[in-house]
Amino acid sequence: MNTKTQTIDQSKLDALHLTRGTHGDPEGGLCLMEAVAFFAGERHSDHPECVSPELGAWGREVNDAMPDARRQELKAFIPDMVGTAGDGRDEVRAFMCDDFAVRVMAPMALDAAGLSEQAEWLRELPEIVDKKTAADAYCADAYRAAAAVYDAAYPADATAAAYHATYAAAAVYDAAYRAADVASAYRAADADADASPIWDAVIAFTPKLINARADDHGGQR
Repeated sequence: MNTKTQTIDQSKLDALHLTRGTHGDPEGGLCLMEAVAFFAGERHSDHPECVSPELGAWGREVNDAMPDARRQELKAFIPDMVGTAGDGRDEVRAFMCDDFAVRVMAPMALDAAGLSEQAEWLRELPEIVDKKTAADAYCADAYRAAAAVYDAAYPADATAAAYHATYAAAAVYDAAYRAADVASAYRAADADADASPIWDAVIAFTPKLINARADDHGGQR
């Protein structure tokens, strides 16, 4: 079956309500990636064969990190995720996730914890586009930001959330998990989770990740 040519029933997509976690069958609920498998006509799984591994990792983690109301915005990306497996774009996607986590999501988490100086260190890092720029980010200000947060005299919850965010951002080789982990840290630091701008950033970034091109790393800030 060529899943790239699957026709998706828009009325069923509109009626879908995405939920957190994995489920034993579609009747028990669907997360984002289980929904992709369902609409692609695959067996029930949160690892659909028709989806790029990088997109799959991103989709699973972001689905579980987002508040319920904002999670529903991910439904719009289901049709475009189908057929991305083997499209040759996963290396680009991996570095895009690295860059997004380090220079966008972690700084937002730090800002929410009142650590704007450390957030700016990360925003000013060069764009992460390959292994060298990823390693440079780890060795430079990402590490310095994490150390500063650890030593900062802030309330325990905010400090833990901010430190977790920057530590995650510094672990440059697990991009999709790290990015969503930073989102979770942001949620912990921000009481108004549904309205948090981090989710606007996630929604804006996701189509860029789906349509990744080797010459289109930038424009994430």
